[in-house]
Amino acid sequence: MRKIISCLIICVFCSCNKKEEVVVPNFTDFILVNLNLKENTSLKFNGSDTLYFQKRLPDAPLANYILIINKQDRDSLISGINKLNFVKYESIYAQSASDNSQVFILNKDGKSKSVCSIEGSGPIEMIRLGNWLNKWAAKHKHIKTKEYIHFWDLPNVVPPPFPPSQVKKIKFIKQ
Repeated sequence: MRKIISCLIICVFCSCNKKEEVVVPNFTDFILVNLNLKENTSLKFNGSDTLYFQKRLPDAPLANYILIINKQDRDSLISGINKLNFVKYESIYAQSASDNSQVFILNKDGKSKSVCSIEGSGPIEMIRLGNWLNKWAAKHKHIKTKEYIHFWDLPNVVPPPFPPSQVKKIKFIKQ
C-alpha cells in the first residue's frame, strides 16, 4: 500500500511540474516615436521588465519616465516585436501630408532600421503593435526619473518643425 501511495505522490509532483516557456527578444532595442506639432513622445523597450518613456513639449523641459511591465505584457510585447520583419518594410509610408506620424526603430546586431508611418499608413502589424503599446503606456503608472535615457539619433528621423517663423522678405526670381 505504501508503494502505491508513494508512486501516486511522485506522479502528482512530476505531472504538476510545468516548465514555463521563456520568450527571448531577437533585438537590442525597440523604440516607438510619436511625432506631432503639440508634443513628441518616445517609448523604448529592450526586453526587460521596464519600458522607458520620454515626453518632449515645445514649451516644457524634457521629462523621462519608467513604466514597470508584468511578465505577461512583456512576453506579448517581445513576441509582437520579434514577429516584425523590418527588412521587408519600406522606410517611409505616407498617403497624405500630415503632422502626425509614428517612427518605429529596431536596433539589432549593432544596426538600426527605422520605418516611418504617417497618419496610420504602413504595415498593419506594425500599426497595431504601436497602438497597443501607446494604449498600454497611457493606462499605466509613469514613474518620473532623472536618469538620462538615450532614445534615438538616426540621421533621417527629424522631429516635426515648430510653427515657422515669419519671413520678412521674399525674393522672387523671374524666369
